[in-house]
Amino acid sequence: FVAKLIEGFHVVDQREYGKRFDDKDVELVNVRVVGVGRIPELRTRLLDEGGPEPDMEALSVHRDVVFDDGAGKPRAIATPHYDRARLKSGNVIRGPAIVEQPDTTTLVLPGLTAEVDRYANILIKL
Repeated sequence: FVAKLIEGFHVVDQREYGKRFDDKDVELVNVRVVGVGRIPELRTRLLDEGGPEPDMEALSVHRDVVFDDGAGKPRAIATPHYDRARLKSGNVIRGPAIVEQPDTTTLVLPGLTAEVDRYANILIKL
């Protein structure tokens, strides 16, 4: 297979550029593969139901975070930081707030509201 792939490269190179470089290494940079098959049915874990107020365990800390005050000036605001893994479906987070998890951080700007749905999505309402 590899020999045919390399020869095919040299044939196309000869056709496109009029020269072969048989003495040079061929480097494969990109490979794309499409697979078709059956997979087990996707099972989505639903979050436990909670009320609009997140549990106290979900609140990790308050820290000053600097935001624009609306007039173009910076202003420090005490901002709650939430642990996303402890949020429940139906929790509503009013900005400013920060939702932390190991692989990302979600910022809820002042004046905006975020709600956690049953699939653990954070929906920010503008």
